[in-house]
Amino acid sequence: MKKINSKKILFLVFIITLSSILVMSCVSANSINDTTTQDIANDNQNSNLDYSTSSDITSVNNSNSQSKTNDLETSTKSTNNYNIYVNSISGSDTNPGTETQPYKTINYAVKKSNQNSSMYLYDGTYTLTGQITVNHDLSITGQSKINTIIDGNSKTVFQLNNSVFTIKNLKITNGNGTYGGAIKVKESSTVNIDNIIFENTKGTTGGVIGNVASNTQIIINNSIFNNNKASNMGGAILNSGINTVTIIDYCNFTNNQVTGFSETTNKGSGGAIYIGNQGTILINNTQFTGNTAFRGGAIYNANGIIAIYNNLTCINNNAYGTVTGNGYGGAIMIASGYTNVTNSYFRNNSGIRGGGISINSGLPVLISNTKFEKNQAIAYGGGVSDFGDLTVINSIFINNTAKLGGGLFNTGTKDDLSVCNSQFIGNTATKAADKYGYGGAIAGYGRESIYNIDNVTFINNTSSVSGGTIASVSEKLTWKINNSYFSNNMAQNQGGSIYIGGNESNLYLFCSDFIKNNAKEGGAIYLITNITKVLFTANHLNFINNTAQYNGGAISNQNGTLSLKIASFINNKVSLTGIGGAIYSNITSNLSLEQIDFRNNTANNGGAIYNEALVGLVKNSNLVNNTPNSIYSTHYFDARYNWWGSNQGNITSCNQNVNCTCPVVFVSMVKEVKYNSNTNITKFLIGLDVYQYNSTGELVILIRFIPAVTANFSNGAPSITFDRRSYAEISFTGDKRNLTNIINITVDNQKTELHSYITNYIELKDMDGRLGDYLIINATIRECLGEKINKITQIVVKINGKTFKVVDLLNQTGTQNETTRIFIKNGDISVKLYINETLFSPRNYTLSIVNVGLDASNNTVYERAVTEKNLNITEGNQINLSTETYINTQYHEEEYENTIDTTTGDIMVYSELKKDTIFEKNSDLTLIDEEFIMEE
Repeated sequence: MKKINSKKILFLVFIITLSSILVMSCVSANSINDTTTQDIANDNQNSNLDYSTSSDITSVNNSNSQSKTNDLETSTKSTNNYNIYVNSISGSDTNPGTETQPYKTINYAVKKSNQNSSMYLYDGTYTLTGQITVNHDLSITGQSKINTIIDGNSKTVFQLNNSVFTIKNLKITNGNGTYGGAIKVKESSTVNIDNIIFENTKGTTGGVIGNVASNTQIIINNSIFNNNKASNMGGAILNSGINTVTIIDYCNFTNNQVTGFSETTNKGSGGAIYIGNQGTILINNTQFTGNTAFRGGAIYNANGIIAIYNNLTCINNNAYGTVTGNGYGGAIMIASGYTNVTNSYFRNNSGIRGGGISINSGLPVLISNTKFEKNQAIAYGGGVSDFGDLTVINSIFINNTAKLGGGLFNTGTKDDLSVCNSQFIGNTATKAADKYGYGGAIAGYGRESIYNIDNVTFINNTSSVSGGTIASVSEKLTWKINNSYFSNNMAQNQGGSIYIGGNESNLYLFCSDFIKNNAKEGGAIYLITNITKVLFTANHLNFINNTAQYNGGAISNQNGTLSLKIASFINNKVSLTGIGGAIYSNITSNLSLEQIDFRNNTANNGGAIYNEALVGLVKNSNLVNNTPNSIYSTHYFDARYNWWGSNQGNITSCNQNVNCTCPVVFVSMVKEVKYNSNTNITKFLIGLDVYQYNSTGELVILIRFIPAVTANFSNGAPSITFDRRSYAEISFTGDKRNLTNIINITVDNQKTELHSYITNYIELKDMDGRLGDYLIINATIRECLGEKINKITQIVVKINGKTFKVVDLLNQTGTQNETTRIFIKNGDISVKLYINETLFSPRNYTLSIVNVGLDASNNTVYERAVTEKNLNITEGNQINLSTETYINTQYHEEEYENTIDTTTGDIMVYSELKKDTIFEKNSDLTLIDEEFIMEE
C-alpha cells in the first residue's frame, strides 16, 4: 500500500485552523447582519415583538383579526421588506408582513423578502404548500424551537441558491427530498443553523441536509437531529461537494438511519452524517446516539477530512447487516480521507468490523485522549478496526469485544501502528463457529509493518484461543514493546499475554513486567511459526507468578529464536504434567539467556528451563530453588558460569545433558572504610562481586548480581542481607584498636571471609627530579573521614620498595631534622631528598610513604602503603654560583628552615660557601631553556 506523506497530516491541521477562522468570520458576518437588521427594526416604530410573553402574542392575534379588512387593502406589498413577520394562526398573506399584520405562510413571506431580510415566525405549525427556494441572503427566526414548527408536507423545505441562509430557534419536520429532506444546498451557499430541531425528515441522500454543491459552508450549532432517514446515505446530513466545509458544534444526532444498501456503491452509509468528495467536517462537543447504517452507524467518511477535536460522544450506534461488505464502523467508518479523533467517548457501539471505529482508508489516522467502552464487533476490532497507519495516544479501551482484537485490530501492508500512554482493560477476543478468538486487547494482521507499543497497561484482557492481550497472526510483522505492564491477562490456549505467530515475525520487548498471566501454554508469551523462526529479542523484563497448564509457565518458545538478557523469572509455574516452569523451548528453537534471575519456579520437569533445542545457552545467571531441578535438556545445553545456590564445584540441579559443573566464587571487597581515631568505627560500605572460572581457568567477573546474602561481623555488628545489590552500607560499633575485621559472608550456607583494614591513608603525587638537585617530596596523611591526622609516631619513605628514611615525629608539628629534612604539620609531610649519582641514576623509580608504628596512645597502627607513584630521575642541571655577592637573599627563620614556597617559584640553592640561601626568579638569575643560570 502506498505510504502517505506526513504533509497530509499537516494539511489537516491547517484545515482545522482555517475552519476556526471561517467560524469566526461567519460569526462576524452574522453579527453585522444582526446589527443591520436591528438598526432597521429600530427605525420601525412597531418593532416591539416579545417572543417570551404569550399574552402579548394573543393580543397581537386579536388585533390582527379586528383589522383584517384594513389589512386586505394594503396586502399587495409589505411596508417593510427587511423585517418580516409571519403567524400561521392569525396572519394572512394579504397582510403587509409587519409585526401587527403578519403574513400567514412562509412560502409567501420568502417571495416578499429582499436581500438580507430577517423573518420572524410566531409559535405555530407552518405547513408548506411547496418547496421554498431562497435566491438571496435571508435569516429566519422562530419564537421557540419547541412550538415554532415548519412541516415540510413531504417536500424539501428549503433550496438554497448562492445565498447566505440563517435559520434559528425552530423545528423542521416531515420534509422529504432527493438531496436533503429539509435543506438542499446548491453552489456557493452558506448555511447557518442555530438551535434547530430536525425531526422525522426523509431524503434519498441526506435525510435533513443534502449538499452536493461546491464552495459551500454549513455551520450548525446547538441543534438536534432526531429520527431522520435516508435511503442511500447520510441519514441526517450529506456533504459531498468539492471545497465544502461543515462545522458542527454542540449538537445531538439521535436515531437517524440509512435504510438502503449496495455492495458496489456507498449506498447504505452514514447513519447520521456522510462526507465525501474531499469535503471537510469539523465536529466539537456533539453526541451521536442510536444511529444506524450498513456502514458507519453514525458517521461515514467516503473521501473527505473529518476533524473531531473535542468531546465527541458516540453511544449505541450500529453498523448492521448480514450482506458481505457491510457492518463497518458501529459509530464511524473511514473508507477514505483523513480523520482525527480527540477527546471523545465511544460506548456500546456495534458493528461487524470496528465496533467503535472502522478505518479502511490506508491513510494516517490519529486517535488521542479517547475512551472506548463496551463496544462490540462481530469480526474485527471491538473498539477500533484499522487498515492503514494508526496512532493512538493517551486513550483507554475497556470491556470491548471482537473475534479478532477485542480492543483494537490492525491490518495492511507496510501500514504501521503506534500505541502509547494508553490502557487496555477487560477486553475480550471471542470465538464463534471455530473462528478467531485472538488478541483480547490488540490483534495484528499486518504484513511488513511495524507495531510500536510504548508505556501501555494491559490488565484483565482475555481471549478464547490465543493472545490474552496481543496476538500477531500474520507474516513479516514486527512488534516493538517498551515500558509496558501486563497483569492478570488470560488465554484459553496459548500466550496469556502475547501470542506471536507467522513466519519472519519479530518481537522486541524491553523494560516490561508480566504479572499473574495465564494460559494452557506460555503463561505470559507464546512464540510459534511453521517455517522461518520468530525472532524474539528482549531485555530488562520481569516475569512473576505467571502460570500455564502444560509448557512454559512464563514463555513457551515453539520454533523461535529467543535471545533474552537481564530479566527475572520468579514464582512461575506449570501444573498437571507441564514442563519448563519459567521457559520451555522446543527442538526447532534457539535459546540464549544471559544475566537472568530464576528463583522459585516450579514444573513437573525443568523447574526453570526445559530445553529441547539443539542450541541452548544460559550464562551469568542465578538459578536457585527451582523445582524439581533448574534445567532439564534433551540435548547438550551450555549452562556454565552460573550461580546455583551453592559454592561447590559439583552442581546437581540439572540433568546429564546440561553442563553446569563450573563453580562460582564470591570475591569480597571494601568499598569504603571510615575511621576516626577519637571515636568508634561508625560505618562500613562493603560489596561482593560474583566471579567465575572461564574455559581457560581464569577467574573473571561474572555479574554484579548477589543472591540473598547475610554478612556477620566478628565484633558483634548486626547482619545485613543483600538482594540483587552490589553494595550495602553497614553501621556497627567497633573498637579503634581493632583495626582489622574479618567479616563472614554467608551465601546459601556457603561461607567466605571478608578482610578489612581500618587505617589512615596517604595522598602522594608523581614527581620528577634531576641529578644534582634537591627534590621536595610532599605528602598528606589523612584519616578515612577526611580529617587531618593529629598524632603520628613514625614516617617511612620508600623508593623502589626499600626504606629510604625512617623518622620519628614526636608532636603535631614534627621535628626539624637537618639530616633527613622531613617535616609534618597537622598531617602534611615534606621530605627533602638530595639526588646524587651515588644513590640514583637517570631512570624511573617507584615512591611510597608508609605510616607505621604506634600512635600517641600506644595503639598499634598497622602498616598500610598507598598506591605507588612514579619518581622520574633525569640528567642533572649545572648551576653556577657567584661567591662574591648574593642578591635578594631571603631566610625563613621565623617559619621553617629549609622549606620552599613552590607557589612563588623560590629556588633553594646549596653551595660550599653559604647554605640555605634563597634567590628569587626575578633577581640576577637568567631563565634560559627553562633552566636558571647565574650570571657572572
